[in-house]
Amino acid sequence: MIGGVLLAMLMIMTVSRAAFVDTTENPGNTWTAGALELTDNKNGTALFTVADMAPGHTGDNCIEVTKSGVDADIVLSGTATNTALGSFMTLSVTRYPGATCTGTSADVYSGTLAGFPTGITDSWDTTVDGNLNSYYFEWTFPQDATNGLQNATAGASFLWTATSN
Repeated sequence: MIGGVLLAMLMIMTVSRAAFVDTTENPGNTWTAGALELTDNKNGTALFTVADMAPGHTGDNCIEVTKSGVDADIVLSGTATNTALGSFMTLSVTRYPGATCTGTSADVYSGTLAGFPTGITDSWDTTVDGNLNSYYFEWTFPQDATNGLQNATAGASFLWTATSN
């Protein structure tokens, strides 16, 4: 008899409970890492190859640096070699927004070629400054260069590094 009572109670409880049921689902979640690419319009070639430089000579060049992919901070650094001549040469570097070396600018460096820092000299945030900036490089071999600099050489490498933020 107790079994019958329990069975009856169970049937009453099953029949009397609420019948509303609802669910929601958010299926198919995926994650894919982005990519980061840094290019320039010189395609890895030198900005300057100057022979037979004489006192008073100057030169300039503009390079466009483009970032694609995820947001990043772009940093310019450099390394000068054969600094005896580079100690006499001056170098200035200016950054411009966009594809041409015109408009509003940011001074990056002004000093000797030999003094160009191996550490960070310029940084731009692509979320603020866009994905394309141009750099204007201008060098000068001073008019008062001495005979001791004949046949001397100087070199430099410029490196842009993108780090996602």
